[in-house]
Amino acid sequence: MYLEGNEAMFYQIKPLWEALNQHHLTLSQNFKQYYKDMTFHKRKADLLREAVTDEIHVDIVIIKDTGEKIGYCITSLNQEKIGK
Repeated sequence: MYLEGNEAMFYQIKPLWEALNQHHLTLSQNFKQYYKDMTFHKRKADLLREAVTDEIHVDIVIIKDTGEKIGYCITSLNQEKIGK
């Protein structure tokens, strides 16, 4: 099952994003400081700043039987509906 929306759904992906950031921090050989310094708030601000004139789409994957959120995708589309 999928939930579809916009940047108003960022708060729903925060735990998933933080778990992924921690995973990358644990595995990274060369970018540990980047992942250590990166917070959800900073990443959200970056995404919103980059998409000033674009639409942001947020999709969340949910296990239908349990309601558990297991994945997400953030996409920005310009005026011509071209993603970046």
